[in-house]
Amino acid sequence: MLNAKEVVISEPVILINISRLFRYGMTEFELYEATRIAWKVGAKRERAIYAFSIYKAVVREVYQIQAWLPGNSTLRSSRSTIEIDDDRWEFVGKLASDNIRQKYVGKSVSNYQKTGAQNPIKYVNCD
Repeated sequence: MLNAKEVVISEPVILINISRLFRYGMTEFELYEATRIAWKVGAKRERAIYAFSIYKAVVREVYQIQAWLPGNSTLRSSRSTIEIDDDRWEFVGKLASDNIRQKYVGKSVSNYQKTGAQNPIKYVNCD
């Protein structure tokens, strides 16, 4: 993590900090679920093409967003412990293309995050 190279993001993305849900050894599906479910997001979400799964300011995975849906709209693992309020959203998507993933996964986004920020959501290039 300390050696992760900082990256400049050129696409419209939403950074999703999953610090409360992340654990080392998660399956690909568990990481996807932790990233996509139950966020308080605004209308800018519709402008994002990709969702970055972030832990400790490092991109863990990149998903291409296919749609945003109201919380509790999609199936999830029976092991999911994520509580969902009515005012939350979730996305459905797929892994981003290999070239996008190679460009960002394992890279630092600390230049986009303020130290001590409480909001787990950060929009980049979505104005």
